Amino acid sequence: MCCTAPMDTRPSETTPCVAKTIAARGGPLSLGCFNDDGDDRIMDDRALVDTSMTTELCELTCAGSSYFSTQYGRECWCGPAGTDYEKHGESTECTYECPGNPDETCGGFYAASAYAYSTVEPTPTFSYVGCFQDDQDRIMELALTESSSMTTELCELTCAGSYYFSTQYGRECWCGPAGTDYEKHGESTECTYECPGNPDETCGGFYAASVYAYSTVEPTPTFSYVGCFQDDQDRIMELALTESSSMTTELCELTCAGSSYFSTQYGRECWCGPAGTDYEKHGESTECTYECPGNPDETCGGFYAASVYAYSTVEPTPTFSYVGCFQDDQDRIMELALTDSFSMTMEYVRVAE
Repeated sequence: MCCTAPMDTRPSETTPCVAKTIAARGGPLSLGCFNDDGDDRIMDDRALVDTSMTTELCELTCAGSSYFSTQYGRECWCGPAGTDYEKHGESTECTYECPGNPDETCGGFYAASAYAYSTVEPTPTFSYVGCFQDDQDRIMELALTESSSMTTELCELTCAGSYYFSTQYGRECWCGPAGTDYEKHGESTECTYECPGNPDETCGGFYAASVYAYSTVEPTPTFSYVGCFQDDQDRIMELALTESSSMTTELCELTCAGSSYFSTQYGRECWCGPAGTDYEKHGESTECTYECPGNPDETCGGFYAASVYAYSTVEPTPTFSYVGCFQDDQDRIMELALTDSFSMTMEYVRVAE
């Protein structure tokens, strides 16, 4: 849902529009009426300005957020987990009727009717990868700039649907797809800028990116160890990540998502392979002895030695069952779907239906 121009006379503001994914959630909890400020918003995403505004419309618009609020009668604002909606104090000015439902109040002039979604907190959906240098040749695409309420969670929400996200320069949010080469300019120690929306968090630095990877619940197990194998200049797989000081088996698994095989080497490297990868072509090895820097309890290959893994998935539950054998006649018991197929199977019939 796209942002529309403000309908009041307040100073102009640049508020990026963040796409929302509507999902079923619990009913909202009213938090109260709170002051807002034009220069330091309590919620950063003005998602909708609508002449039919109601509390329910705003709740639906902000689905996926942790908080939402209505203001000025017609405005809907969304906020991530950790939103400091009390930072300007309480207000008694939430007196504007909601135009879509006059029995409801939709905030006031710089006054926010604030609500929290009542849901069980989700398991963390991302993990910290590390701090990396950026350059004019960017490691990710810019999504939000100059947000005075930037937090790690706001950037996570903004980049939903990506594989990676990062914060930079305190106020910027960047998104990256699968295969993003966030290490191409090397690691950095300059991720020292506080996140303005949460000073307890760090939001990158000057050309320094605090990089995160999204994590999802996968079928159990997602991979299995194949063994330790020799590598050579004639590689057994394609290089995906090099010199990662946070390398773990799980990070490599996430990086190679979509492949059939992955392997770690030299402690810090991650390699990916498609179906049919001949990981045995140079023979087995006993040299997978290097610790994974991100988890010393794991082994990440060795010198020209690959700790090889294969992705595995849980087989789907059968979607049909055998009923029995029955007579048919010219007065058919079912409709014909396929005739004279030389590759007929029970599964093929199921797909044809």
